[in-house]
Amino acid sequence: MKGRLPVAAATIGFISLLAVGFTANAAELRVLSALAMQPVMEDLGPKFERATGHKLVITLAPLGGIVKVVQEGGAGDVVIIPQLGIERLEKDARVIAGTASVIARSGSSVAVRSGAPRPTSRHQRP
Repeated sequence: MKGRLPVAAATIGFISLLAVGFTANAAELRVLSALAMQPVMEDLGPKFERATGHKLVITLAPLGGIVKVVQEGGAGDVVIIPQLGIERLEKDARVIAGTASVIARSGSSVAVRSGAPRPTSRHQRP
């Protein structure tokens, strides 16, 4: 159930972003997206195209790949990547600062078998 929450949040955010953000008459929208969003893109892309008449041209790549594409002058109408990548692009003036919208959040955890020693981490919570 927890794994579905980020995908559901991303789905809602993606629909909102595209529906509200593109009222122009563009026939083709370029989406640069992190690979983690591939299931959302495959599910919602065709639905968006049918509902709006706009065609999505989606480029999927790891975070570093999308950042590199944009830094090298590649353009997209929408960039969907983790906040760290957006911050890099804002710092390099490749995207307009302050225009990012959070569409999903995710977290990571580690569990240890009962009785095993607890690993240490510099990011460890008490």
